[in-house]
This record gives sequence, structure tokens and C-alpha cells, in this order.
Amino acid sequence: MSNASRFILRTIVVVAMTSTAAFAQAPKGLEPLPDIPPPPKLSNSTAPDDEAPQVTIRQDADSKVEEFRTKSGKIYAVRVTPRIGKPYVLVDPDGKGTMTNAGEINGGVRAPQWTLFEF
Repeated sequence: MSNASRFILRTIVVVAMTSTAAFAQAPKGLEPLPDIPPPPKLSNSTAPDDEAPQVTIRQDADSKVEEFRTKSGKIYAVRVTPRIGKPYVLVDPDGKGTMTNAGEINGGVRAPQWTLFEF
């Protein structure tokens, strides 16, 4: 048996022994955590809370524009998908009608966002 094979075998044995020891030392007398309360409503959000947003989709010459409106018809977000390039979102963060690139809000710091489902 070569040195590399012995090293791999020893590593596997050590990992197996430490993982079973960790499971064997679980604390006793645990109680379930209480239910998590729902998140608070955002007071400065212009998006409607009681229904799905109304979306108007139009196709321009070089891009697709999706306008998101409140129940009263006010636009609060616009998603632009250019024919070439990455899509971007413009939002109205304070409800005054001034659209801002979503990446520029909060000093340009953006949280990771992934599309999980799309219909």
C-alpha cells in the first residue's frame, strides 16, 4: 500500500470517528423554539400590500419594459430588459415619482438576488 493510500485511509477514518462523536454528544432536554412572528409592514413602501401588483408589459424597438403599478395606478417600479445587455430595475423609493436605479439605492450596495421561479 502506498503512502498516499495510507494517508487517504487515515483521513477517512478520522473524519468518520469525529463525525459520529459529534452526533453522540447532542444536548438533552431541548425544547422547541416559539413560532416566529410575521415581519413588520414597511411604512415607506409604495407597493400595494393587499393584492398582486398590476404589471404593464410593452415591447419597444430594442427592449422590453415592465411597469409595476399600485392599486391606484401609480408606477412604483420599472424593469427594463434590453435586447442586448443585462436587465435593470428602476424604483421610486420614496413615492415622489423620481425613478432611481435600484443598484444606486443605499450607496450602491446590493444584496445578492436570484430568480428562483418565473412564470
